[in-house]
Amino acid sequence: MANDTSFMKTGQPSRLRSNFVSISGGAGYFSINKAGDVVVTPAGADNGPSLSLHEVVKEIETRGLSMPVLLRIENILGSQISFSTKRSAR
Repeated sequence: MANDTSFMKTGQPSRLRSNFVSISGGAGYFSINKAGDVVVTPAGADNGPSLSLHEVVKEIETRGLSMPVLLRIENILGSQISFSTKRSAR
């Protein structure tokens, strides 16, 4: 299954979601939206807005940049530190 990406070509967002979550766990930061795009929620699934990585790539390309690029999503580390601190305080 590790190299089987055939499910990505089906155009079925619900199937993409279930495969993505089973592969990565999502960790609450990454998921698949109803349109089938990978989305990131930097503050965690229950704590804020999500951003489509597909939309980010489209915006990067409209600015004349080409792939590959490195995306730095700052809030994930901060969210993990906050989560770990709260958990260890229990």
